[in-house]
Amino acid sequence: MLMFALNAKRVQPFHSDLSGMVLAGDLGTAFSIGNARMDRPGDSPLSSAMLANLMGRILLAIGREEDAQEAFERAKRNYRDVSRSFIKAHSTLDQGAVYLHLNRPGRAAECFSEVADDTASDISCRVDGLAGLAVSMLRLGELRTARRAMTASRQLCASNEPGPVLEVLDCLSLEIEASASTRCGESLSDHALWRQADGESPSDPALLRQMLDKAIIHHSGSALIETRLKMLRHALPLAQEASPQHGSSEEMLGFLQRSKMQGFETSVRIELALGLLAQGINHTANDVLKALIRDEQSVRRNRYSLELEYCLSKLYQAQGRPAEALRAYKLHSQDALNAIRKELARVPALRTTATVEAPVESDAAQLRLPLRYRKAYQYMLEHIADATLSVREVAEHIGVTERALQIAFRTYLGETPAEVIRSRRMVGIRSDLQDEPEKAVLDIATRWGMRNRSTLAQAYRRNFQETPSQTRRDCEGPAPRESLHDMVAQAA
Repeated sequence: MLMFALNAKRVQPFHSDLSGMVLAGDLGTAFSIGNARMDRPGDSPLSSAMLANLMGRILLAIGREEDAQEAFERAKRNYRDVSRSFIKAHSTLDQGAVYLHLNRPGRAAECFSEVADDTASDISCRVDGLAGLAVSMLRLGELRTARRAMTASRQLCASNEPGPVLEVLDCLSLEIEASASTRCGESLSDHALWRQADGESPSDPALLRQMLDKAIIHHSGSALIETRLKMLRHALPLAQEASPQHGSSEEMLGFLQRSKMQGFETSVRIELALGLLAQGINHTANDVLKALIRDEQSVRRNRYSLELEYCLSKLYQAQGRPAEALRAYKLHSQDALNAIRKELARVPALRTTATVEAPVESDAAQLRLPLRYRKAYQYMLEHIADATLSVREVAEHIGVTERALQIAFRTYLGETPAEVIRSRRMVGIRSDLQDEPEKAVLDIATRWGMRNRSTLAQAYRRNFQETPSQTRRDCEGPAPRESLHDMVAQAA
């Protein structure tokens, strides 16, 4: 929900009325007016592009995933009128939003990290990419990475565009800390993804309640943000007794239904139920989940099956049904293992968060291409180290003209095939420079099909704004600034 609010804040300078409706929770009216405005003549290309972007996010929020994906495809036509870099960044962020909505956090992180690490992208896009990465990693129980990505997002925003967007990012930081506090507690310590939380300690619930209370008051003019913060407050350990003024689970779910935000209802119900289970309020947790747990088969088919199976096992345990509890927990563990293999394994590390280089063969960009051209992209990756690789060779491999290949890549990726080849080579060279400091620069470059020292220097500086020798000197990166987690720990 807060990522949706972040998107609405982005659109505010271009369509303040629609942004206000979304933040007020009036999605029905916002969608009707926005849909009528889509073909209005006279709007600037940037204004039209931002409107198309918002309409796709609204469709996701109201649970119309297929329509949203069609809207994002239409949006690419608007993006083309702005710039090639705009196409690349925004279409990738849109794809990440779809994957996050479909509860494919590994795929989502792959998309978000591509934008976050692209120094040629607009700062606002990189801020959103880092925020999306943080939320994706939170879904996978990777608390350390989520915190680092969120800190990097807030720092980048604070140094370039402080204001309403930074306030939403602060709320996202609270979301990460509140979710960690709930899921890393003793009552839920057997959760298969969260039980270790990669060595990170959760923040103190009492301090988080104080911070959330202040944030709720500050955002009282935005029903979307205010209600989301209340949900986080409500799910915290002991929050039921400590904050009756912040409403019941039924009231919060009622807000989603009145606002037509069916797209968020499943994840919110699970989150509220986990908070209730953590506090031993099992009967209310069962009521919250009734709409999702009709039978075990429906749980297995749900895209949130991992979490629902865990909740079901806890409810069976509380009801004195150990055999059913064990069966549900085994399914939960199996899904967690699959998530680690299929989702977490896709997540690249980021330069932006002072970690190692992203893998060269990320397929987030490849998935944005039509099927035939995905084969071209894959062929380029497989032959990236071949110095004789040419655009003509790639086009001949899939049976299209060079012009058709150029048009497809520019339309869907915002890059020409030659630029894709060069940028992937540069990423590989950069990674090897950091991993093999004893090797000569030109030897490493030759390994990636780059044999001309002058061409290498120009291309490397264009991609990374530094020379290969500077990369070796600065490979450790700057020390991270203070995060919200550090602030909470110091206050404790």
